[in-house]
Amino acid sequence: GAGQVRMEEEKASIRVIAPRRKFSAGFFFRETQAAARKRGVTMPNRSLQKTASITATAIMAALATIIFMFFPEIPLVPGVEYLKVDFSDIPALLLAMVVGPVPGFLVEIIKNVIHLLRSTTVGIGELLNIGIGAAMVFGLSGFTRLFSRLFKKTAFHPQVYLLSAALTLVLTVAAGWLLNLVLTPLYFMLMGIPVTTASVIAGVTGSTVLNLVKAAINLLPFYPVMYGVDRAVGRLFRPAGERH
Repeated sequence: GAGQVRMEEEKASIRVIAPRRKFSAGFFFRETQAAARKRGVTMPNRSLQKTASITATAIMAALATIIFMFFPEIPLVPGVEYLKVDFSDIPALLLAMVVGPVPGFLVEIIKNVIHLLRSTTVGIGELLNIGIGAAMVFGLSGFTRLFSRLFKKTAFHPQVYLLSAALTLVLTVAAGWLLNLVLTPLYFMLMGIPVTTASVIAGVTGSTVLNLVKAAINLLPFYPVMYGVDRAVGRLFRPAGERH
């Protein structure tokens, strides 16, 4: 009678609740792992992946800051403090290619914020560096991902990387031109330099040449280094069975 009806209701409630427990977040993660294994791919542990990304970002930020602050810069235009070539973007680009563009951009921000402590350009040089670094980091990472899918090759395949690097050069020069068009007059005013059409054109032209040289030096010669590091530790940041 009533007892049997109650038991049937309890059984029904158990049948409803049990499937809900199966479809928890952990269930979906395990299913993702299983699906990946069917494709011959081993997904890295999420906790390990997050820890590795944070650690790599901290290490690359420290390395970029040391290079930026203590290694000699190569002046491109004598007498213009912020027109100098350095190699401090290499750690950011390396991180962007191996881990992702956002960590690479964070490295650009961190090194420039710390460099403000000894800035000789009232922050204009650091602001320009962040903008140029962002163009290189997001440009190279984005173009390599795009062309690797279009050509069905790895991101470090010469065809993919060199085409991406060439387009990143164009993007960097364009971004630098726009930034300098705005910031060069501001720099002149803050430094007490007369702002004339000729001086602004000279400053923007010098900066454009600098950005071209800087991007080329950072993107092309260090390609083998980026490739080697990706081969060595890239598996920590993406599925081990998938090539980058």
